[in-house]
Amino acid sequence: MKTFEIPFGKGVQTVELPEERILYDIQGNTVDHVATDIAAETRRALEHPIDSAPLREVVQAGDKVAIVVSDLTRPVHTKEFLPTVVAVLNESGVPDEDITLVVATGTHRGHTDAENVEVYGEEMVRRLKIHQHNCRNKEELQFMGTTKRGTPVWLDTTVTKADKVILTGGVSIHPFAGFGGGRKAVVPGVAGLETVNHNHLMALADVVGGGCEPTTEASLLAGNRVHEDMTEAAGMLNPDFLVNVVFTPEGQLYEVVAGNWNTAFLKGCDDLLKMAGVHIQEQADVVIASAGGAPKDTN
Repeated sequence: MKTFEIPFGKGVQTVELPEERILYDIQGNTVDHVATDIAAETRRALEHPIDSAPLREVVQAGDKVAIVVSDLTRPVHTKEFLPTVVAVLNESGVPDEDITLVVATGTHRGHTDAENVEVYGEEMVRRLKIHQHNCRNKEELQFMGTTKRGTPVWLDTTVTKADKVILTGGVSIHPFAGFGGGRKAVVPGVAGLETVNHNHLMALADVVGGGCEPTTEASLLAGNRVHEDMTEAAGMLNPDFLVNVVFTPEGQLYEVVAGNWNTAFLKGCDDLLKMAGVHIQEQADVVIASAGGAPKDTN
C-alpha cells in the first residue's frame, strides 16, 4: 500500500492505495528557475511590459486609478506584489488618495475588514480606498453593450468611471474558461449578475440535458466560447494595464507578466501550460484529485 496526502482546506486528507493499481501520480513538471523576490520580479515586469509602455508612462498625475484585485478565494499573493504597483503609481505622480482597490468578488460575498487585511496587507488597507464589488447592486453598474453572443455587459462604475484601470490576479487553469486570470478580473470579477450568468451558462450545451459544451474545457482557449465572450466583454472596458502572477505546480513564483491586458495574459497562459501540462498514455478508472487546499477549495 502507498499513502498519499491530498490538500484539503488548511489540512490534508490521506488515502492508501495498492501501489500496483496506480497509473500516475501527477504533480506537474519541474521548472528551470523560480523568482525568489516577488517585489523585484514585479518591478521588472512593470518596467519591461508586454505590448505596452511601462506602467510609469501609462499613468500620470491627476489620474484616478482603479486597481482590480482578486478576492480571498484566489491565492495570488496580492499583498506581496501590490505594494510595488502602488509604489510605481506614487513615483509617477499618482498619490494614494487617487487610487482605489476594487475587490473582484464576481458573485462571491464581500470581504470582512479582517479578510481585507489578510489578502491585501495592513499597510495597503490603511492607505488606500477599498470598494467591494456587488454584482447585485444595479445602482453601481454601468451598461457597456451586448456581446455578439448576446451577453449584456454590466460593469462596476468604480471601474468604468476611473481614468485608468489596472487588472491584477493570477494565471491558473480554469475548468471551463480555459485559464483564470486576465479578462476574468472584468467578467466575472467586476460584472453584474446578469452578465456573469449569461456568460457562465455557455459552459453548458445548448440542448437541455446535453451536459457540458465540449469547447469550454480546462487549458483550452481557441474556440472556447466562454473565454471568447469574456474577452469581448473585457474589451468594452479596454483596461489600461495588467499585472498577473504565474506560479509553478509547487506553488513557487515563476514570473510576473505585465502590460497589455490580453497579450500579457496569453503569455502567462502559455508559460503555465508548459509547466502544468502532463502527458498521459491511458485514462484511469478512478481519479483522486484536490482543488489545491485553502483558499482554492473555498468555492
